[in-house]
Amino acid sequence: MKIQTLPVGPIGTNCYLAIDEATRRTVVLDPGDDAPVLVAHLRDGGLLPVAILVTHGHPDHISALADLSEAFPEAPIWFPAGDLPWAFGEANAIAGLLPPPRRPATSPTPAADGLRLELAGAEWHCIATPGHTPGGVCWHLPDADALFTGDTLFAGSVGRTDLPGGDWSALLDSLRHLAAFPGSPAVYPGHGPASTLDDERRRNPYLNL
Repeated sequence: MKIQTLPVGPIGTNCYLAIDEATRRTVVLDPGDDAPVLVAHLRDGGLLPVAILVTHGHPDHISALADLSEAFPEAPIWFPAGDLPWAFGEANAIAGLLPPPRRPATSPTPAADGLRLELAGAEWHCIATPGHTPGGVCWHLPDADALFTGDTLFAGSVGRTDLPGGDWSALLDSLRHLAAFPGSPAVYPGHGPASTLDDERRRNPYLNL
């Protein structure tokens, strides 16, 4: 499975496309903004979105969700259960950058720890990693040895917890869980460059607290 990274929006959020190159079936992760760009990229590349997965509910990760869902209504949405109650409310905005996200016409399906999905010919695992937000999750794609960490874990850093719903203690628990995760999958964070879990175990001070 091929993974493409598309930085979108005013703060360079990583939207990821996981593509089955044989069938062009594609899983979209965190469609943060720039919906016309994302839709054009998918259509021009002959890619068929079969699902949209979300790591957490902040607007820089879901502002293109409604438009993308309208363009590809056959693609279901899996959304962290703990973030659904507030993600489409007026308070969820980034002042001066992004308004509150529009709720998609297709109702998202709540995603929780332990959920397993078969998408684009591969198995996906949902891992609860609250702290940056109350319901934040990571998505594990074993077939590609990939871990999509949203704003829980970055290369050399971690997500902030000073926004509403952030919880430093919960984030530390989530980071300990990731530090003990088996193997060394590639880490695809919500912002910045990719890494590996072994590199983060060695160099990221937050995985050793």
